[in-house]
Amino acid sequence: MLLAEASHRPPAGTPDYVPLQHIATYSFDKDNRLTFTMENGTVWRQLKEDSISARWRSAPQTYIAGVVPALFGYMMRVSDGHSYRGEKLR
Repeated sequence: MLLAEASHRPPAGTPDYVPLQHIATYSFDKDNRLTFTMENGTVWRQLKEDSISARWRSAPQTYIAGVVPALFGYMMRVSDGHSYRGEKLR
């Protein structure tokens, strides 16, 4: 799944490209939108327009994610088998 998609990722020099790494922390807001912090310290939040709801229950380090730029913002590809539409907070 996610690791198989690695061949479709942009080169590491692409602006705001985040290679596969573990998630350090995650949380959900009152609308069940996902926000997570990557190992490198970048923080990403799911867009309210995204129709997918994450149902994570495991420790953050069990999830691996990569982020690539997209037309509408970013695509956050996660090892739970889903890709979430997102924005970079910091």
